[in-house]
Amino acid sequence: MKVQYDAKRLATAVKEKRGEIGLRTAGKQIGVSASTLSRVENKKEPDITSMAKICVWLDIQMEYFFKSK
Repeated sequence: MKVQYDAKRLATAVKEKRGEIGLRTAGKQIGVSASTLSRVENKKEPDITSMAKICVWLDIQMEYFFKSK
């Protein structure tokens, strides 16, 4: 069984939670840079530490952003 990261799912969740607040404000809340958050919203895979922080902020288990193939 292969497991694949779902970049679109994470990007969508971050965009929905962030809403109208800016990338800098959201990044400060999460503990990541605005550029990291921008990359995530543009469907780039974050490093594991950033991913963990984003998942805590979203209150979603990390496993939600991976799917079996």
